[in-house]
Amino acid sequence: MKTEQEKHELSVNYVENNYPDKVEGTFDKHQVAGAYVIGFNEGYKEAEADCNDTTCLGGWLAKFGVLRKLAEKAELYLTAEIGFIYKTADVTIYEYKNNTLGNAVFRANKYHSGNTAYRMMEFLLMAEEFIYTYSADTEANLEKKMESLRAELAATRKNLAKVRKLNATKEK
Repeated sequence: MKTEQEKHELSVNYVENNYPDKVEGTFDKHQVAGAYVIGFNEGYKEAEADCNDTTCLGGWLAKFGVLRKLAEKAELYLTAEIGFIYKTADVTIYEYKNNTLGNAVFRANKYHSGNTAYRMMEFLLMAEEFIYTYSADTEANLEKKMESLRAELAATRKNLAKVRKLNATKEK
């Protein structure tokens, strides 16, 4: 992307070439060039916002890219398909271990009623939720949970022993 100075220089050159009547005074030339730079920046930001809108292809692609990386970390393989002819959307997640594609574990697709391509972001958000849920049940996470439960059980046993001792001394 061009720097502000490069944009300004391009705008000045554009004004000199296309509007010779505006370049008589240096101030006029730079003022018009500045207007072009401002217009370029505002137009670029607006176009970028349009592209990243969640209801259009650019937003879907951005979300898909993030989800693809997330799925890889959870040993899953994410696919998405948009059918422009029938305006359908399809998101499928497969198990993916040791470079081998396994069974489909998640599907939000064109066979569901009311499916349209415009629901692609909804399907991608459902897939994201599934990935987080799926990765929470991995072996490493379950082992960590089991360790914390063991520690909690040990602490509870100690507390129970103390309470039993206190109750035994009260009864005497």
